[in-house]
Amino acid sequence: MKKEYKGEANKMHPIELPSSVEQVSWSQPFGICGSKAILEIFTQFVGIGSELKAIIKDEDGKQHGDVTTKIFGSHHSLEFSIPVEARLKLYADIELPELGLKASALPMWLLPKVKISNLRWSQRELKRQNIIKMSASIQGPPDGAPVAFKVFEQDTLHAHDHLTTLHTRVTGGRAEVEWLFDYHGSTAQIPTKDESPKGYQQPYLFFRVSVADVFADSPPLKFLDEVYLTVKDVYGHVLKNMKCIFHFADGSQKQTQTNAEGLAHLQNIPPGKIRITFQPINKAMVIEEVSLVVG
Repeated sequence: MKKEYKGEANKMHPIELPSSVEQVSWSQPFGICGSKAILEIFTQFVGIGSELKAIIKDEDGKQHGDVTTKIFGSHHSLEFSIPVEARLKLYADIELPELGLKASALPMWLLPKVKISNLRWSQRELKRQNIIKMSASIQGPPDGAPVAFKVFEQDTLHAHDHLTTLHTRVTGGRAEVEWLFDYHGSTAQIPTKDESPKGYQQPYLFFRVSVADVFADSPPLKFLDEVYLTVKDVYGHVLKNMKCIFHFADGSQKQTQTNAEGLAHLQNIPPGKIRITFQPINKAMVIEEVSLVVG
């Protein structure tokens, strides 16, 4: 509110600044019955410690909340639990009785209580460059309600790494998205069995489905890697039928041999650093061990 001063200059004059409620609004355009809602209140020139009252009602006029608190600063937030039985819209009326001020918020539309279930991956394991589908059953919200799928790499200390967020909408009581998976970092960063006191930690991913502030987590899904190795001599000739022993980050190992093109291919292996040893084809052959990382 603009207030213009009219009076003699170079003198001190008392000026009374009128108190006001500038805005009362919900922090979201719609709420979910059974979840939380925040009422935002902005004031101007209201003394610290002034009494603030808020009353919450639904479309039928039924009261669902009555809060009395104190003002501290020009911005105040009140959190309310939205009852399951609240209908259609939620109204908020606030009052500062010591100042004779009243204000109301525009109504917040209410959606039925949300239930998220049947969170599923389309595959039993994750591999590079797979297009994987994530889906969930969602009861309560109507078709068109926004849904977020957040994908995480699981951490044993619950400091999960957020990989991506995909957005969609409820359709027929379900929501699903597709995602092209590739490991987000270098598998060289995964400690081997001997490098970590906790031993080797197999990478797992999970996704979280969120509707408003209601969410549910999927079962974890294992990430398995694969490796291609071509063996050649110093002249560039491929070496077929070369026996190779792959030593993996989890302490396991697997023996195979190269094909006619000198290629060895292993699937469904633990991600991480790999050490490879070879068995020479003849006594005259000298081969050193090789270390490599996939990805």
